[in-house]
Amino acid sequence: MPIPDNRKDLESFGYSKLGDSHCSACSAPIEWWETWRKKKMPFTVREDGSLVPHWATCPKADQFRRPR
Repeated sequence: MPIPDNRKDLESFGYSKLGDSHCSACSAPIEWWETWRKKKMPFTVREDGSLVPHWATCPKADQFRRPR
């Protein structure tokens, strides 16, 4: 299932907004959302208002990835 890219669709898919903060690695502003599976997920807000998972835009995302 693709990840919704706007707040209305996130809410209709069962996501709920937890709050705003900044990335501890790159200091970018992020919105925290809880998925319908109760997982926390950070989003970056683009200039056009759309949302994208923060790990897709964070230049330091590798330091948060778990080894497989």
